[in-house]
Amino acid sequence: MSSPTVEKVVENCGFTEGPHWDEETQSLYFVDMQVRSLNRYVPATKKHTKVNMGAYCVK
Repeated sequence: MSSPTVEKVVENCGFTEGPHWDEETQSLYFVDMQVRSLNRYVPATKKHTKVNMGAYCVK
Protein backbone atom coordinates (compact mmCIF):
# COMPACT_ATOMS: atom_id res chain seq x y z
CA MET A 1 0.00 0.00 0.00
CA SER A 2 1.35 3.42 -0.91
CA SER A 3 1.54 6.29 1.53
CA PRO A 4 -0.83 9.23 1.14
CA THR A 5 0.63 12.45 -0.20
CA VAL A 6 -0.14 15.94 0.99
CA GLU A 7 -0.35 18.66 -1.64
CA LYS A 8 -1.08 22.37 -1.25
CA VAL A 9 -3.85 23.09 -3.76
CA VAL A 10 -5.12 26.55 -2.77
CA GLU A 11 -3.15 29.73 -2.04
CA ASN A 12 -3.98 32.71 0.17
CA CYS A 13 -6.26 31.07 2.70
CA GLY A 14 -6.36 32.01 6.36
CA PHE A 15 -7.94 29.68 8.90
CA THR A 16 -9.66 26.89 6.95
CA GLU A 17 -11.85 24.19 8.41
CA GLY A 18 -14.84 21.94 7.78
CA PRO A 19 -13.62 20.10 4.69
CA HIS A 20 -16.37 18.18 2.89
CA TRP A 21 -15.86 15.97 -0.16
CA ASP A 22 -18.86 15.94 -2.51
CA GLU A 23 -18.78 12.65 -4.40
CA GLU A 24 -21.36 13.72 -6.99
CA THR A 25 -19.48 16.84 -8.14
CA GLN A 26 -16.01 15.52 -7.25
CA SER A 27 -15.39 18.75 -5.33
CA LEU A 28 -13.86 19.70 -2.00
CA TYR A 29 -15.80 22.32 -0.03
CA PHE A 30 -14.38 24.17 2.98
CA VAL A 31 -14.73 27.46 4.82
CA ASP A 32 -12.11 30.10 5.57
CA MET A 33 -13.12 31.47 8.94
CA GLN A 34 -10.58 34.31 8.85
CA VAL A 35 -12.07 36.03 5.80
CA ARG A 36 -15.55 34.46 6.06
CA SER A 37 -15.64 32.66 2.74
CA LEU A 38 -17.08 29.43 1.38
CA ASN A 39 -14.66 27.68 -0.97
CA ARG A 40 -14.87 24.97 -3.60
CA TYR A 41 -11.90 23.17 -5.14
CA VAL A 42 -12.23 20.80 -8.12
CA PRO A 43 -9.13 18.58 -8.44
CA ALA A 44 -9.87 17.54 -12.05
CA THR A 45 -9.69 21.14 -13.26
CA LYS A 46 -7.62 22.59 -10.38
CA LYS A 47 -10.22 25.36 -10.18
CA HIS A 48 -10.74 27.20 -6.89
CA THR A 49 -13.91 29.24 -6.38
CA LYS A 50 -14.42 31.52 -3.38
CA VAL A 51 -17.68 33.14 -2.25
CA ASN A 52 -17.27 35.86 0.35
CA MET A 53 -19.92 35.66 3.04
CA GLY A 54 -19.29 39.20 4.32
CA ALA A 55 -21.02 39.95 7.61
CA TYR A 56 -22.99 36.69 7.52
CA CYS A 57 -22.01 34.18 10.14
CA VAL A 58 -20.58 30.93 8.73
CA LYS A 59 -21.68 27.99 10.86
